[in-house]
Amino acid sequence: MSADRPAAWWSHVKRTATSWLDDDGPSLGPFPCANCQSATGQDRWALAAKKRFPGLLVMFARLGEQTGQLPQMLDRAAKQLNGEVQRRAMALATMLEPLLIVLMGGMVILIVLAVLLPSIQLNTWVK
Repeated sequence: MSADRPAAWWSHVKRTATSWLDDDGPSLGPFPCANCQSATGQDRWALAAKKRFPGLLVMFARLGEQTGQLPQMLDRAAKQLNGEVQRRAMALATMLEPLLIVLMGGMVILIVLAVLLPSIQLNTWVK
């Protein structure tokens, strides 16, 4: 522990971190830290205010700034978000694969019909 931070502060950070990392996912509600809220209780964090960044990134940035380990927490958030993007991409590719197979089968059928229909029509004219 750091000498300039009281033990109560560190226990508050630990409780806050464990409440963010519970099974229900990160809590994006008002942050209990007094220096992170305005007088009206609204969140003053620029990352959380615009809703352009994932909640996980906001949570890791807050926790990193509170514990003094911002680079490590941002690396951890990057790894988590990278894994999530890869999972979503694989899910999308898995869903699109059968559709592409059906479309390619349709194209093959069209090509075969384009080749065979003229010869079938010639046979009908000859009779």
